[in-house]
Amino acid sequence: MAGISAYDMALHDHLAGARREREAGRRADEEQARERRRTELALLRARTTDEREAAEHELAQARVRREKERRALIEELARALLAEEPERNVPFPEQNGQVRFKPR
Repeated sequence: MAGISAYDMALHDHLAGARREREAGRRADEEQARERRRTELALLRARTTDEREAAEHELAQARVRREKERRALIEELARALLAEEPERNVPFPEQNGQVRFKPR
């Protein structure tokens, strides 16, 4: 054998360059995939936050509606009780825990 020729050196350099390019391409693809995953995760977090805040807002509105309905019912019952004299006996608890009816 004659040793390493100029062709061998050129071929070695060409193959090493191609290998470096493939590695650089692979690293670039991996970095792009990582960035895509980071972006998807950030979007998912933003959507989750938006949905949670919307659900909390709806819950707060429902609480306000229920409180308004409760207050309206209390006011309606109070007006009904104050407007007319009850026509029935009212239970009156005694000290021993028994209940007797006190006529009105």
